Amino acid sequence: MPAALLAVVLVVAGSLAIVQSRSLQAEAAAGESDAQMQRLLLVRAELAWIHLDLIADSLYAALEGAEPTDDRLEAFQRDRAAAVTALEELAAGDTEAADLAAELWPDVDAVSFEEWPYDAVDLDDQHYVAISLVVAAEVFDRQPAMTEAVRATMLPLLVANDGLVVELSKQSGRPPTWTGGYYDYTLEVVTETPGWVGPDRSAPLQYSVVAVDPEATDLTVFDGVADDELAAIWDYDQWLITEAERGFDTAPPLSIDELYETQRAAAAIRQPVVDALTAGIDEGLADASSQRMLASVLIGLGGISLVGALALGLVVVSSQRRRHHDITRAASTDPLTGAWNRRYLEDEVAGRCRRRGYHHVIAMIDLDRFKLVNDTHGHNAGDDLLICVVQRLRAVATELTASSERAVGEVVRLGGDEFAVALHHPDRFDVPEVARLLRETAGPADLGLDELVDLDFSLGLVETFEPADVSDLLKAADLGTYEDKRSRAGSAPIDGPTPATPWLDLTRR
Repeated sequence: MPAALLAVVLVVAGSLAIVQSRSLQAEAAAGESDAQMQRLLLVRAELAWIHLDLIADSLYAALEGAEPTDDRLEAFQRDRAAAVTALEELAAGDTEAADLAAELWPDVDAVSFEEWPYDAVDLDDQHYVAISLVVAAEVFDRQPAMTEAVRATMLPLLVANDGLVVELSKQSGRPPTWTGGYYDYTLEVVTETPGWVGPDRSAPLQYSVVAVDPEATDLTVFDGVADDELAAIWDYDQWLITEAERGFDTAPPLSIDELYETQRAAAAIRQPVVDALTAGIDEGLADASSQRMLASVLIGLGGISLVGALALGLVVVSSQRRRHHDITRAASTDPLTGAWNRRYLEDEVAGRCRRRGYHHVIAMIDLDRFKLVNDTHGHNAGDDLLICVVQRLRAVATELTASSERAVGEVVRLGGDEFAVALHHPDRFDVPEVARLLRETAGPADLGLDELVDLDFSLGLVETFEPADVSDLLKAADLGTYEDKRSRAGSAPIDGPTPATPWLDLTRR
């Protein structure tokens, strides 16, 4: 018992260590995945800012009758290349974030600003790509608050860019050629979407076009930054919506200079977002590393515990299994002959008889003149005769089932001098052959006495191709033994040929 108890303790301890190790590994993998998702969100945000900033700078330059400087274009290409490289690194890994990065890649690589003034299609495409970089839905469920924060940083630029296109068209009476398609797109947005900002001036993000989660508007990442600027942007957005149908013939709430300053002030929201995402990435990776290290220690301890318990556990379990098997077999076995008993018949044989797709044959054997053997030669001789019967019946059952690994043959002592042979075959038995082989087991038996003892019996057979209750099969087979007994007693001389044994066919075919 101490060995068994120690083995159990070691197994429990080792198992708990391994389970905890796996849990930590799963948590580490989830943490790494979250970190990758935050990294992907940060790359998306940077790409969106880069594109929208260049659009805004180009529009401001056009209002001044100038063009973006070479330094500005070079900075755009440099920053964009760095963000694309980060995206490529994500796509190189085997993670969920890598799959999303790979899906994003065609949009990011579609077009780029190289010369100014830009084609209207390129301008429109860049604007669309910038928005889709962040509005893509896959990230929402993983980082909802941060996703809303990134979207919010886009609002000032989106509204300001729409306003700048309107001012460009008013300045010259019609929009510049290079903004033609973008101008049409802008009017569609402000008249049909409508607008970028939500319906509540005190909560500019709520229900906005880009910030779709009303529960994510009170974000600690903003920490009060640019609240006034976002409210001013809301006013300007409402002006754009109202004036889109009137031709923009009233003065806007903000001048161009004020709009520019408001947009730049609102851009201060970006840094807290970048800081929060960067901190989340670093913290997630650090936690994941610690969890993996602890998981390695636990799995090592768990392995040592299990190995230590193995020898003890095998001895204890093996002993218990042997004892259980012996007890179970003893309860299902006739102690004299070694044949199965009625308990086994009612449990195991009954279950097999209920199987579909099998040919079931039950043979009942009722010994003749068994009491005479006991009275003449003694009970020991009677016991030996019963053992001899089981041995012969087992030999027949083995021969009949040898043709298929799925066929089963079992010998059961029903009690006294009554026996049953249960046969089950996935194909079918030759029932006349079964009867012949069983009948041939009759004949003289050498029990070590001065004379041979005559072994004879009545035989009843029943077969079915359908699932059946074993008790019904036994009753039918028992009727067969009575028919066999009357047939042999009334129509055949004692030393004449043995009559064919009758059987009942319970099949429904």
